[in-house]
Amino acid sequence: MTIKISRKFRKRILFFSLFALLPFSFVQAHLKPNPDSYLVVFQKGSGWDKSQSYKKQKNIGAHIQYWKTVYHDNKISVGGVFKDSQLAFYIVKESDEKKLKAIIDKDPLVASKVLSAKIEKTVVTMKEKKADDHEHDHGHSH
Repeated sequence: MTIKISRKFRKRILFFSLFALLPFSFVQAHLKPNPDSYLVVFQKGSGWDKSQSYKKQKNIGAHIQYWKTVYHDNKISVGGVFKDSQLAFYIVKESDEKKLKAIIDKDPLVASKVLSAKIEKTVVTMKEKKADDHEHDHGHSH
C-alpha cells in the first residue's frame, strides 16, 4: 500500500518531529538507521461524528486501550498526539507492511471508519538517550 503524502503534510511531520525532540536534554544522533519502522498518522475517517469532540467519539476508550497494548508489545518506538487536532501518531516497529496494516485494521476506530491511517516507511536516526549513556559519552563516571 503506497500512500501519497503532500509536501505540506511532510513538512508538518518533519517540523513536529524535530520540535518534539528538542526538549530532550540527551539526544543520541547518527544511530545506525533502523529501516524497519513506519510512521502511522491517524486522520478523521468517514465515520467521524462531526458533532462530537475527539474524546467523545464512539469507542475512543477501546482505541486508546488497543494502542496501549501494541505499545506494551514493544511495537511502538515513539507516539504522541497532535495538540490541535488531538489525533495520534506513532512510529511502529514493523518490517512488513502487510503486518502493519493488520495491526492498524484491528484498531476499533479504524475498523468502524471513525479514523483512517496514513503510513510511511521511516528511518529512525535519533532517539532519546538515557542519562547514564550521556555521562559515559563524556568520560565521566560516578
